[in-house]
Amino acid sequence: MGVHVNTYVMWGVLLPYEPFKGKYDDLEPHMDDRRSDVADAKTGVKVLYDGMNGKYVAIGRIVERTGSHGVFHEPINAASEYIDAATGMLTGGEDGG
Repeated sequence: MGVHVNTYVMWGVLLPYEPFKGKYDDLEPHMDDRRSDVADAKTGVKVLYDGMNGKYVAIGRIVERTGSHGVFHEPINAASEYIDAATGMLTGGEDGG
């Protein structure tokens, strides 16, 4: 078993791991697959599940993702592409879905 480290920029929530303990099979269909294309990672709502340390579960929309052990070489402008969706999530409007 290896360790893969990806860096994510996303809109969403970071929740404690404990309430999701034992829910891996339920969440797995929604988890980002590190082997998938970045374009696929940016579709729909995704789950990042800290199965190694059990500290968090992140749920939201991925704006950008690096490859394993990769870094971003340029700033990521998360607001321009997702401002309508983010506003909708905050206000309960139609753009949040």
